[in-house]
Amino acid sequence: MYSDSDVIAASLDDPDRFGEIYDRYSRRVFGYVVRRIPREDAADITGDIFLRAFRFRHKFDLKRSAALPWLLGIATNVIGEYLRKRTRRTRIGLRADTFSNPPIDDIATARADAARAWPALEATLGRLKPRDRSVLILFAIEDMSYQEISDALQVPVGTVRSRLHRARTQAGELLGASGQTPYDEGQL
Repeated sequence: MYSDSDVIAASLDDPDRFGEIYDRYSRRVFGYVVRRIPREDAADITGDIFLRAFRFRHKFDLKRSAALPWLLGIATNVIGEYLRKRTRRTRIGLRADTFSNPPIDDIATARADAARAWPALEATLGRLKPRDRSVLILFAIEDMSYQEISDALQVPVGTVRSRLHRARTQAGELLGASGQTPYDEGQL
């Protein structure tokens, strides 16, 4: 199996090779997207992310072996653009929206504890600043390291650490105030 950087380098001469990157990461990217925007738009946004990645593959740092942080960085930017456009449309009344009820990831619905905790967690994530929410999701759900998050968001590792600390602290306070915890240890 070729590394991500090998595949991306090969795709510069043979564009069809970029499909391997899509095959490797489309589910992970879609999972990240569906946690941030309504499910009905997630597939289109995921397609936009891979289209942008394809168009800018020449900018990928071939010294990096993994493309996922790069893809999630692109995803964060595309989602931000989508949310800004949607907010503008909502303000001027072009579109009625149901964003206050974003969909639950298929995996989360399969877990009873996650399903029970989701409403409080969803409300908590919605109250975090977007940049703090992104770091928390990348760390806790996407299981990325500080360095990978730093690479994805193009911010220093120290910034990742401070945003994650702030997000954890605020989320803990908000969840505590709601009387909800992500799970009940007695039920594990």
